[in-house]
Amino acid sequence: MFFEKMAPSKIKSTEKAMKVSHIFYVVALLVHSLFFISTSFEFNASFWILMSGFLINSVSEFIFRKRAERSDD
Repeated sequence: MFFEKMAPSKIKSTEKAMKVSHIFYVVALLVHSLFFISTSFEFNASFWILMSGFLINSVSEFIFRKRAERSDD
């Protein structure tokens, strides 16, 4: 089911799919927010979603790297 063991090839393909979808959403939100800012000269929801996603991504990456460094010691 959801927590079944996956083959390494399935894990790699899942990670690649996640990266592609992440890039798509970043580009879509960036284009939409830049278009909206250039036409109405104010920030919209796309901009705030993009910035909050960037913040969450940065903080979670920092936390996961610190945990990985601690487990390597």
